[in-house]
Amino acid sequence: MILIACCIGIGAFAYINHQKEIAHQLQQQQEAERLQKQQEQEVRRAELQTLFDLYLNDFKTDLAAKAKSYKTSRRVLKDLISPYNFETPAFAKENYTMFQTQIAPSLRAQAADIIGIFEAYNQKLNDNLKSEDSELILTFSTQWKKMTKEHLKTYVDFFTREEEMLQAYDALITFYYTHSKRYKVDIENNVFLFKNDNEKAQEIKLKNALKPSR
Repeated sequence: MILIACCIGIGAFAYINHQKEIAHQLQQQQEAERLQKQQEQEVRRAELQTLFDLYLNDFKTDLAAKAKSYKTSRRVLKDLISPYNFETPAFAKENYTMFQTQIAPSLRAQAADIIGIFEAYNQKLNDNLKSEDSELILTFSTQWKKMTKEHLKTYVDFFTREEEMLQAYDALITFYYTHSKRYKVDIENNVFLFKNDNEKAQEIKLKNALKPSR
């Protein structure tokens, strides 16, 4: 009986040790897999950061190019309201029509296109990240939103002022058009000569409303 008990004890001890060894090996395997996954995530995170930086650079380059194009396009407004462009009622009508049908719609379309860049790149980022794990998605989405929030606010504020400026130009150009038979243009000095002092005062008020965007 003692021998049997000893054999059972030895067998139980060996079984326990074997189970511990299996558990230890499993733990080592799990730890190795965890470290491997962590390393793979870090490598992928580094790769995505590089891509994100390139993506961000493309975004800023695209935004800057369109903003520069917009500012170049809007320069025509200052020339448009020059008196020599309203020398005759026919010229006044032509410039009024050009502003209403071409210049103002084009500037508004460019402004909308610039604001649209934010949503387009946001959608592009979401599409590129949807196959990544949730942690990486959260990391880069947060990084993107933080970066664009301030930029977007700046552009929205800018184009809000631009719209006010366009409306001011609209009012002035419409005034010149509707009063085209009530003034003459001194071509040599390039100034309007109004027959009525009240109309001259109205012109000054409308011109003062042309506040350039900062």
